[in-house]
Amino acid sequence: MKRPVLVWFVKRIFVPVTWYASAVFVGGAVAPGRLVEFLSGAVILIAWAVLADWPFGREPDD
Repeated sequence: MKRPVLVWFVKRIFVPVTWYASAVFVGGAVAPGRLVEFLSGAVILIAWAVLADWPFGREPDD
């Protein structure tokens, strides 16, 4: 049995945010302004996932 919220969380929030975090880290996370850039980008990714693709507002695919 699938857990739709867990699957959605991993696919739409965990994977993009960790990918974005690794890109910011490799790009030089030690710079003073990088924390603000990272947090704003992470918030945008999470907001997009929640607003565009929340699993309870759609018909199931299978």
